[in-house]
Amino acid sequence: MKQKVKLAIILGAEFLAIAIVLILIFFSTKKQYTITFDLNGGTLVSGSLEQSVTQGHNATPPSAVKEGHYLRGWSGNYRGVTSDERVTAIWEYETTPGIEYSTKSGATYTEISGCFKSISGKLYIGAYHNDMIVFSIKTGAFASCTKVTDIYLLDGIITIGERAFANCSSLETIELPGTATVIGDSAFEGCQSLKSIVLPRSLETLGDDAFIGCNSLETVYLPDTVSSIGENAFMGCENLKSVVFYSGSEPDIDNLTESSHEDESEEDAPLTPSLKIGEFAFAFCTKLEEINLPSGLEIIEQSAFKGCSSLRAVSFSERLRKIGNEAFLGCVSLESANLKNGVTEIGRAAFKSCRSLQSVYIPATVTTVETDAFNECSTLSSAVIANGVATVKANAFKACPALKYIVIPTSITTIESGAFTTRGITVYFERSEDQPQPVGYAPSWCAEGAIFIYGYNGEEIVTDPSKLPEAE
Repeated sequence: MKQKVKLAIILGAEFLAIAIVLILIFFSTKKQYTITFDLNGGTLVSGSLEQSVTQGHNATPPSAVKEGHYLRGWSGNYRGVTSDERVTAIWEYETTPGIEYSTKSGATYTEISGCFKSISGKLYIGAYHNDMIVFSIKTGAFASCTKVTDIYLLDGIITIGERAFANCSSLETIELPGTATVIGDSAFEGCQSLKSIVLPRSLETLGDDAFIGCNSLETVYLPDTVSSIGENAFMGCENLKSVVFYSGSEPDIDNLTESSHEDESEEDAPLTPSLKIGEFAFAFCTKLEEINLPSGLEIIEQSAFKGCSSLRAVSFSERLRKIGNEAFLGCVSLESANLKNGVTEIGRAAFKSCRSLQSVYIPATVTTVETDAFNECSTLSSAVIANGVATVKANAFKACPALKYIVIPTSITTIESGAFTTRGITVYFERSEDQPQPVGYAPSWCAEGAIFIYGYNGEEIVTDPSKLPEAE
């Protein structure tokens, strides 16, 4: 009996030893992986941000806090790990009390419909309410909440409705969600204390009157992917100095100057969606000095920059097709406006009273130079009209006393009365003198003392009458 017990003990010990060896072999073949926890702006309370975990095992999330937020969860896998992973904290705003929601029966989403009008100070709006996604802010939800100073919106909201924050007169700061595609009409109208705003990369449409009456607004960052800037969007923002179109996920506010495309050639620049700037969109922004428009710009509607008296320079892309009536009327500081081939329409009085404009080139794709297009451009000294333009309408270059010469290409068939009124102007015709001249031929369209040079073929322009053949 003793021998059997002894044998059993020996066999048990051998089995245990073999089991231990097998376990050690099993675990020695298991890989170790690194799990890195990203607090996404939070502060570590306890635990480790970087953990070495055996294959198939779990990491332990650290404890963290973030002001004004609660930890909703983690994005990324830290359970049963099979590879190196980076796990990011998902924070949700602790939504400010007093916000009202509307929900349809059976829906998995909700909308913000209003708030208590006594709401004040900083306003936090989370992306969820009762585990339902908040996808929009309805018309007038926060209108006339005059004591709100700051608004923070988490990603998830797609639409900011009409007059959503209109007349929030104390609003100084707003962080818009990176998911918003539409900002409705008059959304921020009358937000008199707002000084700067970054519109998100997701934005497609900026509604009419969106920021009208925002008298303190100084800087606007617009994504170059926006397709429509509505009528009167920034009209009368008298302190607006800088409008920056940015590319990438967000603007580098510390380093960005007037444009994120300054170092990109037209060929290297990424193709952006077509953009239309609506009527009076930036009209009477009297402190706006420069704007570098994105490569996708195709249409500038009527009076878009009318009365921008400090505007010195505007860049136009090759995709620009239309400059509407009075688009730059009264931009008295505008020194250059280099139009490129592709423009088909320069509207009536488009550059009227641009008294600092030095020279202008009308590309061949323009068929008509409209009435008053460059009227009262008092320092305009040269105008080149490319071969392709057919008509110069009445008063197109009226009251341009510094205009020394004009080249009339063979494509021009009509020049209306008063098109050029500068005394002593030198007119270079590409036609010979014995060829049919444009309808409305001199003297009805020019002032007395005009000098005509026929058969011009691109040689050096001579503006000194004493050096012209006719004056010898």
